[in-house]
Amino acid sequence: MFTCGLCQFKLKKTSIIAGAALLLGLMGLTACGHLRTPKIPKQKPGQITLKIHASFKKEKGIIRRVYVFPPLEIDEKGVPTEELYHSFDDKGHLLWHAPAEESRLIQSQIEGQLEKRGFRLVPYQDVLDPQNEHAIFVFNPYYTSVLVGNDEGGKHVCVLFVKLVAVTIPGDLDLLKKKDRINQEILVRFHLSDDMDAVIKEAFRHAVKDIGENDQWVEIYQLSH
Repeated sequence: MFTCGLCQFKLKKTSIIAGAALLLGLMGLTACGHLRTPKIPKQKPGQITLKIHASFKKEKGIIRRVYVFPPLEIDEKGVPTEELYHSFDDKGHLLWHAPAEESRLIQSQIEGQLEKRGFRLVPYQDVLDPQNEHAIFVFNPYYTSVLVGNDEGGKHVCVLFVKLVAVTIPGDLDLLKKKDRINQEILVRFHLSDDMDAVIKEAFRHAVKDIGENDQWVEIYQLSH
């Protein structure tokens, strides 16, 4: 029993170290690359404007397994304003969490949408398994608070940014060999009276829906109440 416990401890320690290194490397993917406000003079309540930039890099083979890190809030420079923390489940598997309560809801929404698109969720230890080299999409969602707010002249405009990226990881976890596969960036313009959490969720819904596209465009969407 002592040997098994020691092995489990080493596994936990290795997972934390590997996981932390992976997280630190992936944090470099958060830069807000397309922060131009959609040019619309006024904003109606319940109506959001999404400026979408979608990028998908095709590779040989089809990847259907995914892991989704908890969403993190970033500032206008793309730097995370909070850090993930970890725990272990009853089987000793490493779990990642974000401080914001809304993060878990957004993560569940993204995971549910990916499953509807035919992807299969896997636990974090599968990402660390060398046998899964470049075989799992590792998703990192990011979002900002309000970047721009304008209540002058009856415009009542707010702007925020969301980003959803996915990479595949080599068996040795060397992020210099990672492959950038998916990059969804959405600049969202919404009315001051709209619920920001609902706006963020809607933006991520579009980010997942448009995976596979290589283009940029503007959409106007009506929030449901």
